[in-house]
Amino acid sequence: VQLAKMAGCHVIGTCSSDAKGAALKKLGVDRVINYKTESMFNVLRENYPDGVDVVYESVGGDMFQDSLNNIAKKGRLIV
Repeated sequence: VQLAKMAGCHVIGTCSSDAKGAALKKLGVDRVINYKTESMFNVLRENYPDGVDVVYESVGGDMFQDSLNNIAKKGRLIV
């Protein structure tokens, strides 16, 4: 998060609780997605209709698929 912010990136972070979301905000995350209460796919599709440029994905499963389905043209998915 910190390196991406230093590079001027808009950072989206995912978590499973409000406490973890608060910690992400404290680190500088611009948009927190609590995947227990929000659909990551829908949030990305609605708020980032052109897709996201870079995704670091280390969870797998549905999270991987939702990330892959919301990559911008010429975007990068880091696993």
